Amino acid sequence: MKLWTVPDPPEPLATLLTDVSTRCRQFRRDIRKYNCALCLASLRANEITFSSGPSVFKVQGEIYRLIGPLREADGQQPKCLQTFFVDAAMQADYGKQRFGAVDLSIMTDLRHMLESYSSYVGSFMTINEQLESGLLPQSVHLELLANQQPSKEQRGRYNVPSTNEELAILLPGETNGRRSIIVQPRAVSGVDKPAVQIISETHRSWDPLHYVLMFPYGTDGYHLDIKKNITSNKSISAMEYYCNKPLRSGATWRLV
Repeated sequence: MKLWTVPDPPEPLATLLTDVSTRCRQFRRDIRKYNCALCLASLRANEITFSSGPSVFKVQGEIYRLIGPLREADGQQPKCLQTFFVDAAMQADYGKQRFGAVDLSIMTDLRHMLESYSSYVGSFMTINEQLESGLLPQSVHLELLANQQPSKEQRGRYNVPSTNEELAILLPGETNGRRSIIVQPRAVSGVDKPAVQIISETHRSWDPLHYVLMFPYGTDGYHLDIKKNITSNKSISAMEYYCNKPLRSGATWRLV
């Protein structure tokens, strides 16, 4: 079984993962906080906590993987991908409120890194700029594609310029592709429950949307179309994928 090569992490993430300075050691200790404060999609579960013993993540019931609208409704606090449309200090403050203290300079550096390298962050920011400038109507929806490329046969579905091919613009009246996820451009004021979409654990976008510090370029995560080898039509399981996921031979990714 041979999976695709994982590129080396960009700076400053590479240094933060390997350097022995106090700042970098503190980052590695709190890396889960930073990832949660910068993630584009969220994970919700009933977590069981223990007062003593080793640190473990144990949940009761079902795990939900969620993504909300591109922008929050008026008067609401931005969450997940919505925090990329406020300044870095405010994003860090939201992260501190939800997940605990984070270093503003590290948050700012990581945010700039994701803006430069993550295909998903770049796509969302480009679309937001087009919506704000009026180049796109507010009635469009965003489609996270389950397949590698958007269908070219259907009208109204376009790739985002200079971004990845996982995200497409869906015009009113057009039907989304099978297993794709629809993201609304803005939450509606006065609605208690915003239009949150559930992401399947087998959707290739889930890993890079949530684990942004493990997938800083927006490369595919696990999905059902990964075959065991070029001569087999049998897909690998999630356990096989994560057990065989290629990591750097050096120390950088082993820390993650």
